[in-house]
Amino acid sequence: MELDDCYRDQYEFNKMFLRKNGYDIDNLTDEQTIKLLTNYSMHLYREIGEVLNTLDVKMHRPTSNKFIRSNTVEELVDCLKFLMGMFQLLGVDVNELKNAYQDKTLVVDQRWRQEMELNELSKYEKVCAVDLDGVLGVYPDHWLKYLNEKTNSNYETLSEAKINIDLITYANIKEEYRLSGSKIDIPMIEGAKEFLLKLKENGYMIVILTSRPYKKYFRIFSDTLHWLKKYDLVYDSIIFDANKNMRILQEIPNLEFMVEDRIKYANSVAAAGYKCYLMNKNNEYDVKDTHKDVYLINELNEGNKIEGI
Repeated sequence: MELDDCYRDQYEFNKMFLRKNGYDIDNLTDEQTIKLLTNYSMHLYREIGEVLNTLDVKMHRPTSNKFIRSNTVEELVDCLKFLMGMFQLLGVDVNELKNAYQDKTLVVDQRWRQEMELNELSKYEKVCAVDLDGVLGVYPDHWLKYLNEKTNSNYETLSEAKINIDLITYANIKEEYRLSGSKIDIPMIEGAKEFLLKLKENGYMIVILTSRPYKKYFRIFSDTLHWLKKYDLVYDSIIFDANKNMRILQEIPNLEFMVEDRIKYANSVAAAGYKCYLMNKNNEYDVKDTHKDVYLINELNEGNKIEGI
């Protein structure tokens, strides 16, 4: 029996069960969905308790009951059936479930690897940090294009858009953008792949930095990993943090340099005693506004300006 068959059988049972209780599984309101998910979660919690009962383990005294594997398997199947039912309450079909599973697997693998890699990075002499949006990916241009399409406008800069779009509308469209998966479609900045390869050839350990809010919008983590894989970009670890400038200094005290596109992050890292290269493709920054250890570059292929590249 394939997963698709199991999922379909559970859906038919779920549909029948809910109909008997006055619900249409294909037309649930948000309020009904939340109520049912709460009830299913409580039942799932009880089923996990049933799993523990089959193990019959007590810290304070020995037990003589024989472990019966099939009993545990049956209780775990009950848990699985409740989980499938919860996915179905959300309208998740088997293909979406498989994709979500693959995305989460990608994220779990990356998190596990980078937790160990970050600990190891302090042992290397050549470690650099490279910002994602605006250095490797074409941003905010891509977001501005999305915003213009949604508002039927033609704003040339984000500053212009923010002045003319009311705060609530702007925030709602930004949330929609983050949840849409559009970040996977952000174009790569010309020369980004070659730049990272050059860093790697010269012995650098590469940490990708981003302030993308994945803790609020979980899918942003997997979308980011898919984007990096899409363009086959080399790196050793990723740091997600709204205060990425502070985080990189805490995690990588042996940082050799950072590449950034926002002056506030560049200046703060340079003020802590680190070299920082600031993308200045539109000549929006003036050297008089930067810390003495911030160096302006117009393109990533100006690699010869970066020490050691």
